[in-house]
Amino acid sequence: DLIDKKCDADQLFKTLYFEEYHRRRDGEDPGLFVKNIENVQGDERDRIIFSFAYAYNKSGTMSRNFGWLNRPGGENRLNVAISRAKRKIDIVTSIVPSDLKVDDIKTTGVHLLRSYLDYAYCVSDGDTQSAKLVLDGFDKTSPVSSELPRSDGLKDRVYALLTDRGMNVERDVGMGNYKVDLAIKNKNGDYVLGIECDGSVLDGKVPTRERDIMRKRFLTSRGWTVMRVWSSDFYKNPDAVVRDIQSKIAG
Repeated sequence: DLIDKKCDADQLFKTLYFEEYHRRRDGEDPGLFVKNIENVQGDERDRIIFSFAYAYNKSGTMSRNFGWLNRPGGENRLNVAISRAKRKIDIVTSIVPSDLKVDDIKTTGVHLLRSYLDYAYCVSDGDTQSAKLVLDGFDKTSPVSSELPRSDGLKDRVYALLTDRGMNVERDVGMGNYKVDLAIKNKNGDYVLGIECDGSVLDGKVPTRERDIMRKRFLTSRGWTVMRVWSSDFYKNPDAVVRDIQSKIAG
């Protein structure tokens, strides 16, 4: 694996790695370990690095094979993995949460993974209000059904930030497939801007042509000004997204 190759190529790294791997303290093993989610059981460390590495292939699709998480009861493996840190857990991921499309997957573990990534992004950004919204969205009592609602982490975060900035924002305004995720009203109570969030726009339930052409045409024909907020932009610089929204309202 990569660690073995690094050890072969770098003697100093090899020495430090094996010192940490075999470290003992008061008869206990506090040293380094590298394990997949299936093999982490009673291990605890002061700090855990949780790595989640997935990517789109050349055809633009992403594998959704998450091992045990795809199986009934897989949520227990996730719970064990993310609760091994005594002080801090670091999340290293190659995607943003909205890249993870899980609405058509029925097992609980995968949905909790998506929500956990949403929560981690909120905490990383210091957005405690949105982090609380994500936590409030966890359902630990009801089994996952075929009617599972989609994750609205991005929409919740945009909504929380805009309302915090004093804007009058409503959710899910419109009818059927022609709703906007968020709609902003002016002081007179008129809708001045509709906002689509990519977590819902790209959920795959609406054919591409209707989603990208007919839907926007329908809304603009009824006087809507519509903009789209991409999760990649929002997570990188939420203030810039807010300024963009404010400029569209002012314009």
